[in-house]
Amino acid sequence: MHSVKDVLHAPPTRAAKYADGLAFKPDRVSTKAHPAIQAAFQITRSTAIVNSMKKEIFSALLLAQAVTQAATASETYQINPENSSVLFKVRLLSITNIEGCFCGGVSGRVSLDPDAPQKSIVKLEIKTATLDTRVTNLNNQIKGMLDVKKFPLITFKNTSAQRVNDQQYNLTGDLTFHGVTKQVTFRSNLIGQSKDPKGQSRTGSDNYLVIKRSEFGVKGDTPAVGDDIFLTIRIRN
Repeated sequence: MHSVKDVLHAPPTRAAKYADGLAFKPDRVSTKAHPAIQAAFQITRSTAIVNSMKKEIFSALLLAQAVTQAATASETYQINPENSSVLFKVRLLSITNIEGCFCGGVSGRVSLDPDAPQKSIVKLEIKTATLDTRVTNLNNQIKGMLDVKKFPLITFKNTSAQRVNDQQYNLTGDLTFHGVTKQVTFRSNLIGQSKDPKGQSRTGSDNYLVIKRSEFGVKGDTPAVGDDIFLTIRIRN
């Protein structure tokens, strides 16, 4: 066993070799080392572990703070018609559905404030002429029912907003459709930010609503076409 005195007064080659052994094996010390050296090593090792744990805890706290701030941050953006759409579904003959979308005709502005939901603003405009079922004859029939030339826009503006949780709101406001304005409530699910194929950041919400066409004066072959219109409004910036 080497004493502290032996180590300090050893020839340079011996001292260097002994020091090198410690330098290249920081995770352990020989059981033959002097007790003072063993104790010093244990203190150094414990200090390193504590410092490492502090860094990990600090990083975790920073991450949690960033996530919390992101979840509660105010969000304002213009709706991008190219990335937004309104999907609709109506029952037909009780055995199938008519499905389609208002594609590329959605515009407006969104401003959501989690800390003050009552200040949140959602404005939508939907061009009725953009309706598409991928069947030309059916498109013409439905556009005729909606009288798209006389009523070129469907609009919505909220009058209140209720925050359910960080990812969901209930939006109540005035929906104007086919020249009739009624109060409705959307269920709005926020989506997280993501990158589009061009690498640009995108955000928005998926909004769900069911209305009765008869309440908005939209007539048709009632026995064949259902009264309920199921809407999914996909808003993106």
